[in-house]
Amino acid sequence: MAIPSPVKLQISAVLALLKKYDWTYVNVITTNDVFGRAAHVQFAETAKNYSVCIAETLAVNIDFTVKNLTREFTALTTDANVRVTVLLTNSTLATSVILEIAQEANLIERFTWVATEGFGSDNRLEGILINSTLDAFVVKLENHEIPEFRHFITGMTLTEHDPVPDSWFEEFWQHHFRCWLPSSFIVQHQYPDVCTGQERFIEANFQQDSQVYRTITTTRSIGRALRSLLTKHCRPFSNASNCEGLRREQLAGEIRKVLEGSEREPSGPETGSIFGYQVFKVQKNFEGKYYNHLIGLWKTINLTSSRILYFPTTHCRHQCATGSVRSVKMTKTIKITCCTGVHYTGTSRPCGALLSRPFLFLESVW
Repeated sequence: MAIPSPVKLQISAVLALLKKYDWTYVNVITTNDVFGRAAHVQFAETAKNYSVCIAETLAVNIDFTVKNLTREFTALTTDANVRVTVLLTNSTLATSVILEIAQEANLIERFTWVATEGFGSDNRLEGILINSTLDAFVVKLENHEIPEFRHFITGMTLTEHDPVPDSWFEEFWQHHFRCWLPSSFIVQHQYPDVCTGQERFIEANFQQDSQVYRTITTTRSIGRALRSLLTKHCRPFSNASNCEGLRREQLAGEIRKVLEGSEREPSGPETGSIFGYQVFKVQKNFEGKYYNHLIGLWKTINLTSSRILYFPTTHCRHQCATGSVRSVKMTKTIKITCCTGVHYTGTSRPCGALLSRPFLFLESVW
């Protein structure tokens, strides 16, 4: 069994969020790049499993001017019953451009926004969302702070930094402290001051890269897979080089099983990784700055949370009659897939039927 791609897992997390909050009728905005196209295909294919209906789909090329794209974004207002728009992009630049377009088109407050990895902390929303309030959720690959790693890194000095090679550490040192080392293999002359060598890291200011947790977790998982095989197939105190009963195919299979997360939980259509996806609510602090506040985690089918939140409801029932199709319109900048042209059976609710009251969420397991 192939390990599902990160796109598949992320889309599953997004759809689980939509389904749980009863957001079953949505607009979708993607970028016209590799990630955007893959995410769009995955979302369209998987949405039916969650009873999620797509009203409008916009594939945006951010190289076009904001003015031209603003006109195209009016397609999102075709159906007044759509209250949620999903933004599928892994580019922070694309996210900023799309939000700027939505601001220009007066669409920011019209929708609740659900975004993927491109909605980062460096989008500088305050400069884009002028006199608008953003109601948004972000789904990101699981990441956690590791205090021991922070303490380890910030304890390093220019002379004591094993096992990091001198050349790499000296380059990092110069960029971090914005100074240059005359004796470095690669001198960073763009900085005006010379490093004294007495600079010190401040642990409170240390920001852990998102790949640190994933790298450490992956490495530990591979080690666990190796130990498991050695225990099963080798004599006591054996290792990978002297165990006659250990085959490469066995090791590859065990590592795959561990990385898929299938060693502890049953494998299913939504499993496939030791990592989950964290769900954040975008909020404003007292200084008017936007930040991501963690409210939940998607991992192997379930979303978990302990928050009480009110959300708008937006519904679609897509039990279509035989022969029904979705209409597609092409423009110079955007491909639009419309919900119009779909005929519904008499027993189903029309696409876009809206419930009359907000949805109240109060439980510990999604």
